[in-house]
Amino acid sequence: MVVYRRVNNETTKISISSEELVPGDMFEVKQSEQLPCDAILIEGQCLIDEAALTGESVPMHKTQLPATNADFSESEKGHILYSGTKCLTSERIEDPSQPAIAMVYQTGFNTTKGLLIRAIMFNNPGQYQFEKDGNRFLLYLIGMSICFIIAYYIIAYTDEEKP
Repeated sequence: MVVYRRVNNETTKISISSEELVPGDMFEVKQSEQLPCDAILIEGQCLIDEAALTGESVPMHKTQLPATNADFSESEKGHILYSGTKCLTSERIEDPSQPAIAMVYQTGFNTTKGLLIRAIMFNNPGQYQFEKDGNRFLLYLIGMSICFIIAYYIIAYTDEEKP
């Protein structure tokens, strides 16, 4: 993967593995390619198949982040490309023959897909209130049945005959 990385205030073009991506790297979003990280679309527009995350069969149109937007927030989903999704089309606004450019936002388990996988693998099984109430009721029934069994044996096996 070809990446544009800032080193010593200079942007250099290097070829690295997608596993070596770090937030801040910029790369070209190529058509028919699965995205290796969460990224912010900096220049251009893309049509993204997000079925791997959302299950929706309709591709999502992503546009570049406006230059006037000084404060970026994750709520602007129209500019974020998610890890594990597939790019169907990619083009720059000025030159449609060139692929769009995106900046790495999150990698690994910090991506949306990574958080989903982490939630599945390491879920925190909580006990629900219904389950707690059901367990208390079951203990109450067991206690009552033991009391009735003791009362039955006392009544059945005590000698009532008096001389």
